[in-house]
Amino acid sequence: MRVLGITVSRRGDTGLAVLAGQEARVSWFGSPTTSFLPLTQLSPFLESFQSRFDRKRKGPYRRAIAEAASAAKQLTPEVRALLTQFET
Repeated sequence: MRVLGITVSRRGDTGLAVLAGQEARVSWFGSPTTSFLPLTQLSPFLESFQSRFDRKRKGPYRRAIAEAASAAKQLTPEVRALLTQFET
């Protein structure tokens, strides 16, 4: 996913701003869908790629991974090796 923006929501009954949450508006590679996710659910693509990559998934998932890797423009040898296994 690509982060489009970050929102910090604030609430306060007494006139004082209280941090209520931080979330990111994201777009999903391989899809026209956008979503809002808590910042705690985000992780850097390249740093968490190996632990999250699912070799069994095909089709749109593989296209999304290829798009994300291209957007990252900085592929580690490990990520490059995994991607070449399923190039279409």
